Amino acid sequence: MSKMTLLLCVCVSLLVNCVFSYTYVNELETDQHQHRHCTHEHPTEDQVIRGVHIEPAHLVKKRSIDQPLRISIFYDHSVYRLEQEKFEMINNTILPDAVKFWEQALKVRKTGGPIRLNRCV
Repeated sequence: MSKMTLLLCVCVSLLVNCVFSYTYVNELETDQHQHRHCTHEHPTEDQVIRGVHIEPAHLVKKRSIDQPLRISIFYDHSVYRLEQEKFEMINNTILPDAVKFWEQALKVRKTGGPIRLNRCV
């Protein structure tokens, strides 16, 4: 797994967490004047995944700049504990849209000519 793939997995994970945190906060609102707020806790040391396999630089295959970025989705075990309705929403709606967004946002476009920079000396 390349560093870019790992970064994208983290971004998608954060996006999913933000969506569910927003939904969770909205569900906690009991009436107009009384609100309860959820709190985020950072993962403990034993919950952090270390030693993720990254292929050595000489084995990483370069791709053409015209090829789209390839994003692979890996689920954390906690996703499978969600209710079926929420899992389907993540799997069928949120993640495909997030992957499509990041593929477009991180798309490298070929330049038509040389890039000229103004430099002050």
